[in-house]
Amino acid sequence: MLTINVSYSLSRNSKKWTPIDCAAANGHAKVVKALAGSSISNSSALQLAACKGHTKCVEVLLLNGANVNIKDVNGLNCLDLAILNNRAYVVNGRISQDLRDQ
Repeated sequence: MLTINVSYSLSRNSKKWTPIDCAAANGHAKVVKALAGSSISNSSALQLAACKGHTKCVEVLLLNGANVNIKDVNGLNCLDLAILNNRAYVVNGRISQDLRDQ
């Protein structure tokens, strides 16, 4: 079993992204998994992962309680962002199922 010891700051970078946001936007599912249990919100990370088409990151975030209904400053949720960025394979996965279940 691989164990990852992670030390990170909860501060945001110049894009106002947290470490989990950066990991999700770049498709680093193992890092997302390691950070997902922290006290920070996973919803912006979910939007970034969906927008970029990182299906495994989306799955990890949803399993850790990320809210699919949170909207960005433009009023778009993660499903909207996936569609707008031609990431239909993300739409056909867990995001659309979670939205139907609510």
